[in-house]
Amino acid sequence: MATAAYGSELAPQVQALREAREAALAGTAHGSLLLSAFNAAYYAASPAVADLERGHPWLRDAVRGAIAPAVLALSAAAEWLAPAAPDAARDDGGSGSGGGGDRLPTAAV
Repeated sequence: MATAAYGSELAPQVQALREAREAALAGTAHGSLLLSAFNAAYYAASPAVADLERGHPWLRDAVRGAIAPAVLALSAAAEWLAPAAPDAARDDGGSGSGGGGDRLPTAAV
């Protein structure tokens, strides 16, 4: 439905939903359960709704409006839950000056 509403699977809003699904939901046990239940309902209804959206621009706009809060909330959640950039997680040699240097070594002891 989101792909039909935004016209492309590459639309930023569709990507935000997909990234949030993968980062925030699929990575946890409760999120996976929620995602399974959601997917069952969503994929049962979405092909028919997407077909209607393509033929009725007013419906496409209504779907965009309906999912906009979810896009915003999930985008913010994905941003907040995203792992640190590789540079921030890099070990600085144990100097304790930040940048991950306070982490335990990963080599076998």
